[in-house]
Amino acid sequence: MGQEVSTAADKDFKMKLNLSLAEDHPFSYLQLELKRRGLKNLDLNKLMSEIFSEISEKWWEEKLDTLTPLEYKVSQAMANPEMRKKFNDLLA
Repeated sequence: MGQEVSTAADKDFKMKLNLSLAEDHPFSYLQLELKRRGLKNLDLNKLMSEIFSEISEKWWEEKLDTLTPLEYKVSQAMANPEMRKKFNDLLA
């Protein structure tokens, strides 16, 4: 995903997430089982952060690419003079 630069002014990006999962989903099972085992005050934010950190950077890049609309990809290509020339050559 490109090079990241951290500064002292960086802040966490906060969002709210509402999940609907099947009862037999592993995450649902984890929550239910931890409650059954007596865990109080499960920090879902920390848990979800850990889960997200386990996902490879390649997966995020591929997901971004597959979800990006074709119109956006074309407009980005047309903004690049070299790509615009290749596109024009292809059409000619």
